[in-house]
Amino acid sequence: MSSEDVAWDVDLVRDLFNDRDANLILSIPLSLSRRVDVWFWCWEKTGHFSVKSTYKQLQLSKNGESQQSNSVIWKGIWKLYVPPKVKDLVWRAASDCLPTKTRLRSRHVQVDNGCPRCANHAETPYHCLVDCPFANSCWELTGLKKTVQVVTSFAGWLEAMFQQLDKDQRADVAVLC
Repeated sequence: MSSEDVAWDVDLVRDLFNDRDANLILSIPLSLSRRVDVWFWCWEKTGHFSVKSTYKQLQLSKNGESQQSNSVIWKGIWKLYVPPKVKDLVWRAASDCLPTKTRLRSRHVQVDNGCPRCANHAETPYHCLVDCPFANSCWELTGLKKTVQVVTSFAGWLEAMFQQLDKDQRADVAVLC
């Protein structure tokens, strides 16, 4: 194959682009290979795009908490045998993206961040679902033990709970939340 066989359609490039862009495009050397271009997604072994692999890469690129421990939580949540809306709520709480008053304040919404049920603490996912006196009474009525060592977030609490409970108890915890 000779280099004359592969060339830009100069007239077409100049018709479609302004002079500056056309000159830049025409300066790009073309491959002499006759291989057909294919789409390939580098984050999957199969080469096919998936939302799951994109989400995983986005999570890995985030700064903050260790992704290794978070992956245990996410896998645990999505494997639960509960209605999808329960999984969604628990996932949102663990991701700290529920519209709690504390979260709204961080988004510059002018609201009082106190818990509307007890008014003793800031309304966070952990407080609302685990630590509030109302939540405590729900936990006591079910007989599920919600106590774990020191936790700083709902995600940390959920991870600790998942490590000490079996599959059915995990589902009960999620539904109660």
